[in-house]
Amino acid sequence: GKRISVPTLFINGANDPMYPEKDQGVYKKVFTNMMWADYKNSSDTPWAEEPVHFFEDFKELLDKNHIIEDLKKEAEEAKKGD
Repeated sequence: GKRISVPTLFINGANDPMYPEKDQGVYKKVFTNMMWADYKNSSDTPWAEEPVHFFEDFKELLDKNHIIEDLKKEAEEAKKGD
């Protein structure tokens, strides 16, 4: 099957029956660079119901994968090419 290596954050509201935590294993088979974040006090909009928790997890994903640093380097290189 296909494998996806793009950094991906899955957020799961514990009170949302759509994507139960047990499905995490299915996603791990496809997404090789994923984080799974559980939000115990949320349902289908955990980013809005627990925004601080969400931004902490999102920042962790960015930091872990050096995304901001890489974007800054690309921007600097693009400036040099102008």
